[in-house]
Amino acid sequence: MELYLGSPLFPGVNNLDQIFKIFNILGYPSQENWPKGYEKMIELGIKINKVEKNKEISLKSIMRQCDPKLVEIIEKMLQFNPKNRIKCHEILKHEYFRDIKGIIPPAVWKKYSEDILESQID
Repeated sequence: MELYLGSPLFPGVNNLDQIFKIFNILGYPSQENWPKGYEKMIELGIKINKVEKNKEISLKSIMRQCDPKLVEIIEKMLQFNPKNRIKCHEILKHEYFRDIKGIIPPAVWKKYSEDILESQID
């Protein structure tokens, strides 16, 4: 991310500030999208239900110079609930990497073709 942006995506000055920088961009966890995280925030006394996400700021607005397919992958990687995050093998199959053959030397691509990758992860 920092390579594209030239700065950190979530530049918090301490742990709590870091959490709110993340929430400000990604939204706040809820009981529906991340039950355990929501419960932990309540347990820590963080009043997330009283703070609204800044609707002006989104991952897409911050990464507007990036390929939308890359933004889609990043959004899927940054899901609060680990069960909802994109898996590594799904990332490799994502449309963003469809043209990866063009940047990987043929000998390397042959060794690590999609068939070999799929057999290693299944």
